[in-house]
Amino acid sequence: MWEVERAHIALELGDIQRDAYGFAHLQLLAEIAEVSIRKRTYEDWKEKLRPMGKLIWRVRPASMNIGGWPWLGWSQSYAFELSEGMEINSIRQIGTWELGGGLEGVTAVNMRYRGLGKIEHPFEVDENEWLLQSFSTTEIVPGAAGKEYLVSPVLPTGESDGDRSWGLRHRLAAWICRMGRGAGVNFVDFQYHANGMFCSFPDRQGDLRALTEAFPGNRVLSQTDEELFSKRASHESIPQHYLALVSDEAPWSVDESRNRWKEVDQYVRDRVSEELGFVQHDVLPSVGMLWEYRYTEEIERLIKDLPELAAGGVRQILLHNPGWVNGGSLRRGEDGVDEKDHRGGGNCNVYDWVPMPHTREPWKRLKAALAEHQVAYYVWLSGMSHEAGDFAQRVGLNPEHWAMNIPGTQGNPTYGYDMPKHNPHSPVFLREFQKTLGDSHKAFGFQGFWGDSSQNLMFSQLA
Repeated sequence: MWEVERAHIALELGDIQRDAYGFAHLQLLAEIAEVSIRKRTYEDWKEKLRPMGKLIWRVRPASMNIGGWPWLGWSQSYAFELSEGMEINSIRQIGTWELGGGLEGVTAVNMRYRGLGKIEHPFEVDENEWLLQSFSTTEIVPGAAGKEYLVSPVLPTGESDGDRSWGLRHRLAAWICRMGRGAGVNFVDFQYHANGMFCSFPDRQGDLRALTEAFPGNRVLSQTDEELFSKRASHESIPQHYLALVSDEAPWSVDESRNRWKEVDQYVRDRVSEELGFVQHDVLPSVGMLWEYRYTEEIERLIKDLPELAAGGVRQILLHNPGWVNGGSLRRGEDGVDEKDHRGGGNCNVYDWVPMPHTREPWKRLKAALAEHQVAYYVWLSGMSHEAGDFAQRVGLNPEHWAMNIPGTQGNPTYGYDMPKHNPHSPVFLREFQKTLGDSHKAFGFQGFWGDSSQNLMFSQLA
């Protein structure tokens, strides 16, 4: 009774947990999806509700041959047409998916963010089929934004005296609750059981975010899928495929299940690569380096060390900071810039995506040395630029050319409002960004980039 009353009061007060970007992280997904709770919500709100338009749920049979195996299931999408004056910018689906209708004997597979746990997670349940361990694809590890856990991986069970809803409301304080598909969460949701396998993936890419969770006391694996888009009155979501594989050869061994996951994962990666023009490179023996200052000396040292590195098998070097015009260099008065002319920032505060003048000739010599030893060079790229720098001034500081994480805000509350975030949806920004980096590539050479703080500064950006 206490749980029911507490949930009713929370509903009336609109007590919704939000992540650091202001997005609602609804509590107890397994319970939210229950028909009884949906009915209760309707009863509480029916006097205040009014029609918003039309929603169409399209479900179609689907079959795919993946690696020679016949996967069967369905595809579904949502289409809406809203009433005049109404617009939305996202569709969120909350449900549960588990082979056999429970978690006993199920193993979930997902590329979990920041080392949350193993890629494979076999679920264990008690005699009442209550789950014994937590599973989440959002952030729970210490050290990501401080020494302590952002999200506790331990919760009271459903049979304890603790209030699981209350605990979850405080637990769900991750800075981003739903990661991007292929960017923190895998392209494919996959689970296997001795008697079969189940997978789900989108038909094509978009701003798709996902969350898979289960907690002690649950009997189900909760799944949230969200598609974000610009505000509009009509839209059809990207279709999602749901496929199962059951064979007369069951029960499947763990090795066979892993093979099927690898086949599906590669199949979807190939689809994404074809759609977006990605090149899937072979993994190369690599070395990472961090340069904070004295860039000319560091470049010369690397040129000197290259023969030994190449002889040791190194085929790729990833570097931060390679010598872009940055706040740290300006503060130290490099390139003849007086400190009083400096407007703030350190090495991660890039003023222009071009090498500092005193590094340009050494950088050209490095380009030649890398080519001689057949070592690829990947340079650091951030998703923000200092507003006082030449690059931002060429783009212009109109907010339309820059991005945000929190809807309705401008600037960069995470790293400082003098560091506007890049918005590749703006043709003005994109044109200058590509031109600047293209000119630097042509003159000084590198094979590609690696993105720093990629979730916050690249994958989670909103126009």
